[in-house]
Amino acid sequence: MSAFSFRNIIKLKGWLFDYSYLQDIGKTYNRNFLLTRNLTGSRWVGKISKSLLEKGVDFRDLNSRAMLAYRLAALVGHKVLAPKVIPVKRISGLDPADIPDKIDDKVFLTAFDGVAIPEFLNSGQLRDLKNLEEIFDNLVFNIWIGNHDRKDGDYIVDRDKTVYFIDYHLCGPGFKSDYLLSLGAYAESYSINDPADIGWCIGSPVLLKFMRDESVSFDKFLPMIKRIEGVRDAKISQAMRKLKFYDEHNEDNINGLFLDFLLRRRHLLRSAVKSWIEAGYPKGPRPKDPGRQDNIYSGIL
Repeated sequence: MSAFSFRNIIKLKGWLFDYSYLQDIGKTYNRNFLLTRNLTGSRWVGKISKSLLEKGVDFRDLNSRAMLAYRLAALVGHKVLAPKVIPVKRISGLDPADIPDKIDDKVFLTAFDGVAIPEFLNSGQLRDLKNLEEIFDNLVFNIWIGNHDRKDGDYIVDRDKTVYFIDYHLCGPGFKSDYLLSLGAYAESYSINDPADIGWCIGSPVLLKFMRDESVSFDKFLPMIKRIEGVRDAKISQAMRKLKFYDEHNEDNINGLFLDFLLRRRHLLRSAVKSWIEAGYPKGPRPKDPGRQDNIYSGIL
């Protein structure tokens, strides 16, 4: 085989397994866009995270945080969409130079298969969901990992009326003042001991209203609490393999602190959920960010 033919085969193979840019999605702080995989025609949402320096912090491990969330979800049988992380160079039609202030040259991918929950509710009801209990589970899971950054667009309903969950980049510890605080919406810190901060772990106004209207009891959240409490320490540690985490200044590796964060918060879940319910399911205020759009994942079933 000639060198020319070999090079062409390598190029063809690369093209087949790469992706093509279609269009941007929404007007968001980060860069979100729709892609298609060349070989299968399947559609994906790509996310390139922007630097948080203008927010006063420098977390650059956001893809690792989101990947860890997926692995931890798998440990407790929770329906977080399986992600991929690929180099931006594997996407044709997208110029990295057009994306200033990105944290790195990686793209975080999730399958594009469904609609955000407000769009689903245009023709259906929450009780039509086949796995409504997963929404209760998701709140508990988010409290555990410190995911205080939930929006309507993070709840995706597929053709079978099954709800899945996306967007876990702003989770976990890293604030030097207190490593039990979580990174969350607007790159601010959130406390597991503040019921108003717990409300950000569900976020969606639609779902908050549902919780309040139904006066959802503690028993609804107990199954996921028990599953998380039952996960062995070694399994949680193993989920962090080959991932690296850093503090708010992108200086100190905090893998050990991140593990401690998860182990400690696991035993605070019961009190956090009970306090939130007793306080009336609150969600504290935060300043409106003009660069933020809640529903970035509206699509076609």
